[in-house]
Amino acid sequence: MSNQLVIPFKTSRPVDIKSAVKDYIESQHPETHPDAFRSDVEQWEALRKDAISGGVHVSRINGLLRYQAQLVFILTKLPPDIGLEISYDPVFRTRSTAALSAPNLHLELVCVVFNLASLYCQLARSQDRSQAEGVKFATNYYLQASSALSHIVDTALPSLQASYGQPLPIDMTAPFFNSLKWLMLAQAQECALGKAISSNARTGLLSKIAMRTAEHYNSAYDAIENSVPQVANAFPPEWRAHLQIKALQFEAFAQQQLSMDNNAGGQYGEEVGRLQLAAGLAKRASEKANSVSGVAKPVKDEVTKLRNDITKDLATATKDNDLIYHKDVPAPEALPKIAGIDLVKAAPIPELTQPSFLVGPSREAPIFGDLLAHGARAAVELYKDRLSNYIKDNIVDVQKSLDADITMKLHELSLPAALDALDKKIGLPPSLLAKAGEVRQNEGNKKIESMMQDVATIATHCREAIHAAAKILEAEAQQDAVFQRTFEGNPHISREPSNRANHALLQDTLKFQQAFMTATDSDVQIRDAWLRWRETISLLGGSQVSAHGAIADHRYTLADEWLQTEIEAAIPSTSSTGSASSTILPHARELRRLLEELDDLKSSRAEIVNAARHMAAIDDIRRRIELEASAMERWVEVKPAMFEDTISSELEKYEKYNAQLEGGGEKQAALLQKIEAANSRFIDSRKRDPLVEQREQALSTLYDAYNEYKKTIGDLSQGLEFYNKLSVVTTQLAENCRVWAAEREAEVKRIHDALRQAAAALVDATPSQPDQPSVAPTRGPAQVQPERADVVMTSPRGQVSQSIPATLPPATPSKTWEPKSKFVQNALGSRAAPAAPATPSAPVPTAGPSSDNLPSPWKATVYARELNAADADWEEEEVRNVSPKKPYAHELGNLNDSDDWDDGPVLPSAPVASTPLKGSGKKTGNNNRSLNNSDRTPSGKTKTRSGRVPTT
Repeated sequence: MSNQLVIPFKTSRPVDIKSAVKDYIESQHPETHPDAFRSDVEQWEALRKDAISGGVHVSRINGLLRYQAQLVFILTKLPPDIGLEISYDPVFRTRSTAALSAPNLHLELVCVVFNLASLYCQLARSQDRSQAEGVKFATNYYLQASSALSHIVDTALPSLQASYGQPLPIDMTAPFFNSLKWLMLAQAQECALGKAISSNARTGLLSKIAMRTAEHYNSAYDAIENSVPQVANAFPPEWRAHLQIKALQFEAFAQQQLSMDNNAGGQYGEEVGRLQLAAGLAKRASEKANSVSGVAKPVKDEVTKLRNDITKDLATATKDNDLIYHKDVPAPEALPKIAGIDLVKAAPIPELTQPSFLVGPSREAPIFGDLLAHGARAAVELYKDRLSNYIKDNIVDVQKSLDADITMKLHELSLPAALDALDKKIGLPPSLLAKAGEVRQNEGNKKIESMMQDVATIATHCREAIHAAAKILEAEAQQDAVFQRTFEGNPHISREPSNRANHALLQDTLKFQQAFMTATDSDVQIRDAWLRWRETISLLGGSQVSAHGAIADHRYTLADEWLQTEIEAAIPSTSSTGSASSTILPHARELRRLLEELDDLKSSRAEIVNAARHMAAIDDIRRRIELEASAMERWVEVKPAMFEDTISSELEKYEKYNAQLEGGGEKQAALLQKIEAANSRFIDSRKRDPLVEQREQALSTLYDAYNEYKKTIGDLSQGLEFYNKLSVVTTQLAENCRVWAAEREAEVKRIHDALRQAAAALVDATPSQPDQPSVAPTRGPAQVQPERADVVMTSPRGQVSQSIPATLPPATPSKTWEPKSKFVQNALGSRAAPAAPATPSAPVPTAGPSSDNLPSPWKATVYARELNAADADWEEEEVRNVSPKKPYAHELGNLNDSDDWDDGPVLPSAPVASTPLKGSGKKTGNNNRSLNNSDRTPSGKTKTRSGRVPTT
């Protein structure tokens, strides 16, 4: 057994690299086929298989270094998480450590470097340190192990912590690795000290080397005990004890060696003081070694030998000083400190710090060398996101804002309706004709009526489903009430009543009923609002509504002169000629010219936005990113932030579109000011002709009718969506109620079957009574006092046991049943159990003994009689229709009453009276239709289904 510690390997298991890489490439690099990297995957699998093999041989060093180099390069091409789940066991299996499993390539890198350090450590321990060559190799291996652990702490571990996203296990933290690093350095220094001792180095030099060795062991122990988080539990107890013992041992050895220098220099008092200090340290080391189990025997032997040597030297020095020199012995704290020196120093491993020494041109080909780095790909996606946001924020939103300014200003000035009112009789505003054409193409009121009918059909289905659920719950409650009444007071029969068993289903029924009633209220509001605009929408659609509400067919196009004539006939007309119009005409022409300029400006702005969108659609920065990524250092992890300047320069191409929009916005502001001034002059010049005002009002009413048409279509679409969803859940509710009621009915049947079987078994087990007179079972209290006779019961051996009454004791009369809950009261009303009729010829006897108090041979007969009575009650109640009050009248709000249900948005059969057009004086079709503002929908919003509010 060695007197030095060895670091175990971190063990792992094979993983499916091929599937993980294939899935990643297919999802993140659709332009590349996974088979293009088949050889790369095979190389990766071979390197990992060798890395986790666990053999201890010097040839494995190169394999681990190559795999580490390839992992560093892979992480420049792939993200840490590619869906490859990697798992490693803890170094020391303790209660505080567990296997770490995560889809993280940085975990693989850290564990590979750790196993490299473990391999160096195990190779060092395998050397023969009794030979100079063995000491040399062991020292070098320990130093390389220390360097590998330093590389983990400084380089590999921070990347793992950043990508892992949560605290790592304690055996994967910096204090854990630092403790092992100091341990490897201490053992390398210990090997160097052994070589110096064998070389007969001066005692003063040996004391300094030993002191630095003790300091390294102390650093390893302090890294464990003073760490945050605490990692002491990650090490075995004997491991921590070994560190303490070694630190005390080498400090005692250093004091002993320096005492020899004091003796040679005539410092006899200081010699004794150092030996006293050394003796105390050696004593503590010996006690620690003997008190902790698991400490290696060579360590115990070394400490014991050192303690004995120091004891002898202390006795000799003390005797000489007391008898010959008589020097003062200084206190231990007064002794000068020993300054330790390093004979060894860990240097970085070139293959770890520079992976290109092993992988690259003229060396081993890097894995995924032809794949675009994930950082570069992320930079391409980042550019696309920023470009999309730039187009939206700086181009599209600017266009929408400027267009909204135009709409708001023209609405404020009542344009172009004020100018459209001046058109000649046969002329209608093009915008109005376009809206009328849209209404007609969408079938106008016919489409609304069809959608309303669809809403009503689905609503009826929902109502029937909720009604069916309620009826099922009601029927089951009545059956359960009969059951509860039949077995009232029977301690052997227990069943959860309906008012508790169906609570969840009842709550769902109430919830869906409330949603349905709210929705039907909204349907009525939508229907009423549409009826107010029905005539006007019909006019826009080009169809006539007869006196009976029939809607004519649409058999014409937008270009038909008849349609324009029909709409124009309903609008008060003005003439474009005459003295009044000649005064208005110049100002109207000027206003129209300005409005045309505004339209041209708006159109040019739309062209700018379309050009920017087209440019963004064909814009591809991928090639430029790839070129810049390939020019970067091959072993540097490519991150999106490295392409920040490239992304910014590419986005500058779109600034010209933003500048054009901003310039157009300035022109628009000036043009709107001109339009406002021209409109003021137009209004001032226009005489207050009633026909002009009426025409403006009629045109405005047609525009409002179009808006109401669109709003009604939207509300009905939303209603269809709502009722479709409600239909699904209510249908499921009804089915759930059916299943639940069937289970309850089956439960009742099982109870009755079990009672009959139990009664039959007890009757069969009753001894025969040949002399007993037959007595018919009776229900409830006995009607006639029975005659009594004594019969003799015999025991199984034929001996007389006791005398008992020959006639059955009367059964205990049932209690008058009273409902125990309001729910049951609603289900059964105030009906109670029928009382037994009185018989005047005989007094009614008191209740007989309970079946529980009867001798066992009688229990079967009495129990059978009670069961027959219960069955009779149950069958009687099954055929009796007891429903004085609907049990769900309170809970469901008379859900079963069809009068309380809204049948949905069904159109009325009676015609709706039309209102004449204000100021028109003309009739269209069979009814006078009005387009004045008094027929508009009120501005207040109405509540709709599921909280939706119809738009105005």
